[in-house]
Amino acid sequence: MVANPLTSELGLAVITGAGGGVGAACARRFASTHRLLISDVEEERLERAAGELRAEGRAVETMVCDLADADAVGRLANRAGELGSLRVLVNAAGLSPSMADAWRILEVNLFGTVAVVDALTAHVSPGTVGICIASISGWRRGIWRFDEILRDPLATDFRARLEAETEIDGFPGRGYALSKRGVILLVERRARDWGARGGRLVSISPGLIEDTEMGKLEAPKGASGLIGVSALGRGGTSTDIAGVCAMLASPDAAYVTGVDLRVDGGSIAGYWHHSEPAVAAAWDQPGY
Repeated sequence: MVANPLTSELGLAVITGAGGGVGAACARRFASTHRLLISDVEEERLERAAGELRAEGRAVETMVCDLADADAVGRLANRAGELGSLRVLVNAAGLSPSMADAWRILEVNLFGTVAVVDALTAHVSPGTVGICIASISGWRRGIWRFDEILRDPLATDFRARLEAETEIDGFPGRGYALSKRGVILLVERRARDWGARGGRLVSISPGLIEDTEMGKLEAPKGASGLIGVSALGRGGTSTDIAGVCAMLASPDAAYVTGVDLRVDGGSIAGYWHHSEPAVAAAWDQPGY
């Protein structure tokens, strides 16, 4: 009898948004060391990504999941529990400003991340590492004044409080920045819950990742300016982000939790320290 690779002794990596971009790169990076449970909102591209990995002999199970659907997230978490020994979560699913309106972006990027992190907490054990993909848009200093509201996105008056402070409808870029700031704060707050079970929880804030659908959509709308101010003078790749995820999931990062790591080639540093004041101020205030 041939053993089922999904029930082998390898630990499990759950990766959302794995149909393409950063999620697919992370799935490929962890496939050689973990069993995979991968999800995406689009079934066709999810199965295409899974098929490529299976052709290489990798152990992969798929599940279609819209992070804005709490029931779907619950099913994903339940399946992870059935497969056992959760070692890694990479929550890479998300929407950029060109993909949806502001509230849909908040629903997927922020509320969806809350749902995934909370649903999988029950399956955390010593050595489990959760990595949430945020964005350097969460480092726009103009939105930090909303931190008190963003710290509790599950509050029943969250939407009313946010709308009382700033206009959201019609401003997808603002919704995106707020959603990613919320992810950074979520990791800070939930790290203690994961730590109580022996796990770690971190976030990564990429800069412009040129080889992803998001990067290609946002570059012509101003995101390419990140390259000009960066220390390295180039955009990033999905492989760059997958490599950092692998590092954070390794024992080498055993004392790293509750923190966000900017993986932006020095773009934020460039805006803050090497740009004209008007340029830095424009970056810090997402008005679109």
